[in-house]
Amino acid sequence: MIKLKEKILYFDCFSGISGDMTIAALVELGVPAEYLITELEKLDLSGFHLNFEQDERKGINGLRVDVVLEDSTDNNHGRTLFDIKKMISKHNNNTKKVQEIIKFVQNTGGIEYAEKKMKEYQSLALTILNEFPDNEARKSLHELVRFVIERKK
Repeated sequence: MIKLKEKILYFDCFSGISGDMTIAALVELGVPAEYLITELEKLDLSGFHLNFEQDERKGINGLRVDVVLEDSTDNNHGRTLFDIKKMISKHNNNTKKVQEIIKFVQNTGGIEYAEKKMKEYQSLALTILNEFPDNEARKSLHELVRFVIERKK
């Protein structure tokens, strides 16, 4: 058993919290990763493991924690979102990789989710625009919002 000094850390999560980033922050603050893993095992959840890796983005170094699913019947692709983003940025001229990414997005419902969110934001934008005076600028912005959503490639 690992004995830690007793300290209290309060979280004020008024708009949510990212689990992987929280775990990384706790480890960076000095909580041993093994301790966190042992405590998570007490939750009797299975089918995942944590991957700890030092990372650098735009000159900022820190610990990245990936929650890796070990056996997912729906998404058994063996990649994390980070891997997918890296593939897109480094292989966007590779047709095979791009098709693989498209298939992943389609199989995980990403297209339907994006369309749903797009329509929600369109509705919100049009509602906000309707609060402005009726003039040519407002009409142009309405047309722009509709064009962005409804255009065909």
